Amino acid sequence: MNLTKSSFIIVGLGAALVAGCSWLPAHNDSPTAGAAVIFVNNTLESNDGRSLTDVWAAASAALQELKIPVSMNNKDLKQARLEGADARNQEVVVQLFQRNRFQTAVEITIGTVADTDNRAEAQDILQKMLARH
Repeated sequence: MNLTKSSFIIVGLGAALVAGCSWLPAHNDSPTAGAAVIFVNNTLESNDGRSLTDVWAAASAALQELKIPVSMNNKDLKQARLEGADARNQEVVVQLFQRNRFQTAVEITIGTVADTDNRAEAQDILQKMLARH
């Protein structure tokens, strides 16, 4: 790798962090082992090594366990969306997109602001989902 390519990578990573992106490693024993958990503003993005149906069931159960009432729960063959409101009356949206039979993209959005509490709540939801594998 030459110096120019290295400089672009370093500048690109720095720009991503300044723009509100961050990442956290996934649990080692989870279906997402080896995948990153990325925050883009107030949305957690990750992948789950299970089918859309399995991840959707896990998301529904996680929201129920966390006492987040679900006001909308739509699922078709390629995607699912669950919406509700948390105890702080912020919108909670879990979106799932089937990548293939055994890979589902997960997006969890809490409220409209990328603050520490919202990110922690999104991580809690993801951890509850992962506990159901």
